[in-house]
Amino acid sequence: MTLDEILSQVAGGFNLQALSLDNILRAVLVLAVGVVAIKLIQRAVERILSRNAALAPVHRYLRSALSVVLWLLLALVLLGSMGVELTSIIALLSVAGLAVSLALQNTLSNLAGGIMLLVSKPFTIGDYVEIGAVSGTVSMIGMSYSTLTTVENKEIYIPNSQLSSATIINYTRLGKRRMEITVSASYQDKAEDVKAALADAVSQFPAIFQDPAPEIRLSGYGDSGVNYLIRAWTTTGDYWNTYYQLLEAILPAFQRRGVGSALFAFAEGEARRRGIAAMRIDTYSLNDRMQALIRKMGFSKVGEIHLHGRPLTYPCFEKDLHQEEQP
Repeated sequence: MTLDEILSQVAGGFNLQALSLDNILRAVLVLAVGVVAIKLIQRAVERILSRNAALAPVHRYLRSALSVVLWLLLALVLLGSMGVELTSIIALLSVAGLAVSLALQNTLSNLAGGIMLLVSKPFTIGDYVEIGAVSGTVSMIGMSYSTLTTVENKEIYIPNSQLSSATIINYTRLGKRRMEITVSASYQDKAEDVKAALADAVSQFPAIFQDPAPEIRLSGYGDSGVNYLIRAWTTTGDYWNTYYQLLEAILPAFQRRGVGSALFAFAEGEARRRGIAAMRIDTYSLNDRMQALIRKMGFSKVGEIHLHGRPLTYPCFEKDLHQEEQP
């Protein structure tokens, strides 16, 4: 059936001569009852919506959509009570609805996604989230789009249809986060000395929770050193500041305990890989314990240097990388 045929049947269904007093009275009664019923339904839905704060941003849209549907149903019932053939009208409405839904497919998908987000609430405004390849602080949750503000102060608009089907990582919801930092130390250092140095670094920060207590574990063996893992909990708001401050505190803690990071061992391995004959270390920034570590790694003192503006001299160490190690 074509659209012209549907329109012809709709026009033919209106027969004013067939109207009688009974039909008119029946239509008036249906109209009065229908208006009262619509008002009651709207009030009941309004009370339900007012109890659900999650749907507050879409109250107006839901009320408007409900009103359109109810008044359309009343119009159909009213026409049917007057003897009008409704089959063609319903067919016409179906065709119009299909055309509109196809034209607004993406928009309707975004609207449905927005309602799902507001009901399920995977995040709220102010939460820091990661969605796919983007991350940022939620600044707006709209019906069609939601907005993230990145740490670079960029705004990212994401369609709600993508959000409703994406994997969302919410870093704020639970109020605390666990940081994990992996550091390397030389094979010459004892594990208990390294753990003690890392514990000294962790103990400097009151923002790190003691319950659950921080963990310091030996996590693996690398090409140039032994890997140690720090796990510590802090609040979401203190996470990044504590993370970077703890990184800065680790090297001084190593130096105080005479623990050598894997820097020297790594540099030696790189030098060997590139075929460099000898490696030299100037110790003006290293304390006595670090110099002892360098000696332990096979470096020998070859001289001293004097830095401009400093009254002291500092020893220089060198190691022949081609020399065969004695058993």
